[in-house]
Amino acid sequence: SAYDNVTKTKVAIKKISPFEHQTYSQRTLREIKILTRFKHEN
Repeated sequence: SAYDNVTKTKVAIKKISPFEHQTYSQRTLREIKILTRFKHEN
């Protein structure tokens, strides 16, 4: 985990290799788009 100095909250870090394979990059982009819509404590 890490700390976001702007929002003053604890955040999760996910280590990825999005460009290792085209399928991974597509999946990563889709996941990022979905996660940006979430507004919750976790």
